[in-house]
Amino acid sequence: AKKAIQQAGILCRDPAFQAWLAAETDELIMDHNMCKEVLCSVLGVASRTEMKEDHEARETFLDFRDRFNRSIDRGA
Repeated sequence: AKKAIQQAGILCRDPAFQAWLAAETDELIMDHNMCKEVLCSVLGVASRTEMKEDHEARETFLDFRDRFNRSIDRGA
C-alpha cells in the first residue's frame, strides 16, 4: 500500500501522466496539484494516503497506473 501511495505521488508530478489522466477523465489538469485532486476524485478518496486502508481505491489506482504504462509502451 505504501508503494502505491508513493507511486501516485510520483505519477502526479509526471507531465505525461497528467496529460494521460486529463484525457482519460476529460478534466483540465495543469499541474501536479490538479492531477492529485482529479486522481483522488476518480479513486473516491480525499487523500492518496487513504489507499493504505481502501483496498478498492488502491486497486483502481494500480489499474490506472498499468493502463498509463501500457499507453507509454505503445507510444515508444
